[in-house]
Amino acid sequence: MEGRILEIRSCDSFSHIDTIFPSAVLHRISPAKSKAETDTTGAEATGHQWPFENNFFNCILIPDGFETLPDLAWAIQESYRVLKPGGRLVGTSIPDIPTFRIDQYERQQTNKEQILIDCTVRLGFRQPQWRGTSIWNGADGNKNVYFTATKYVRSNTMVSVVILCHNQAGYLRRSIHAALAQTYDPYEIIVVNNGSTDSSGEILKEFGDRIRVITREKGLPGSINAGFEAARGDYFTWTGSDNVMFPHMLDVLAGHLDTYQDAAGVYSDNALIDNKGRFLYNMHRPDYNPNLLLDVSRQWLIGISFMFRRDVFESVQGCDLSLQFGEDYDLWLKIASRYQIRHIPDQMVLMAYHDHSSGMSDEERQRRCQGLDYTRHKAQEIRKKYIQQISEFTNGQIQPV
Repeated sequence: MEGRILEIRSCDSFSHIDTIFPSAVLHRISPAKSKAETDTTGAEATGHQWPFENNFFNCILIPDGFETLPDLAWAIQESYRVLKPGGRLVGTSIPDIPTFRIDQYERQQTNKEQILIDCTVRLGFRQPQWRGTSIWNGADGNKNVYFTATKYVRSNTMVSVVILCHNQAGYLRRSIHAALAQTYDPYEIIVVNNGSTDSSGEILKEFGDRIRVITREKGLPGSINAGFEAARGDYFTWTGSDNVMFPHMLDVLAGHLDTYQDAAGVYSDNALIDNKGRFLYNMHRPDYNPNLLLDVSRQWLIGISFMFRRDVFESVQGCDLSLQFGEDYDLWLKIASRYQIRHIPDQMVLMAYHDHSSGMSDEERQRRCQGLDYTRHKAQEIRKKYIQQISEFTNGQIQPV
């Protein structure tokens, strides 16, 4: 870990964090003392604003347990203030202490784990997680249990969701209802009906002015471009009309773009469902690495759950209209040759992908395999165009695949 670390301890002595992270700049405060040890000044951890600037630390550590803090809510509020966007709050828990020192209002949850999750989320943190053994089971591993949460910022940026539809009337209502159920605001839904000959058009009329509909007859890349040309948002995402967005998808993806200003696009893990919408399994994707993006012999890195910035999409001139296969791969390679991409950590599953192989006949399965082989062949051709550009952007970090 690099950057500035703030350590909050309840005892007189401090840990040896500086030996674990020698490149970090360590500051220290104590909630139990009127004075504390830091590299430049003393500070108290409760009772008044900590003597640090806003957005100052990369990480805050509470190694003695959140239960030792005289005022948990105040400490979390100040932690949010002094942490940089994307910074982490990390602390341990003491299983023998039944609750935290916190206002009764915060204790409406009787579950100790949930109290801390609710408090951090209410005060602006996201991705709260307990890691290790449960704090209630009394096992020896309890001493190693810790909690972590990430500081997110929120700009309420308008998000444009484009749903691509072609003869998928059987799934269309489900997909649109899932998009309408998002917890994020503000956002818009644009459905591009690409030459459907089934009842898709009639189904789209059912949703009235809750969605915008574009009807066209041309290929997939043009439909994506047409959807975003009509978009009013500054963050973009698209999906097929047979996929299902989970309610917090836009909230998490947009929050990540708000928090990590260096990221042009972000992506997450996703689930797979069968023809009847039944869960099959979760597909966990690796953290971003340009070498993995260029490796067409493995699973497609970015997947179906993603979001990118409008100005990025426009700067790479959208999807290549000459491609009928691999247009999304081509787009992400163009982005990767100029910008940073980030993966949402902690196995955050935000969308369900319709696995078309479930329920297929042998003949349909064979045709699908042939189609996938052709797509991989096209992907090999596409990647050749961008290897040199991505290598230059990453200062030669690209390895032969």
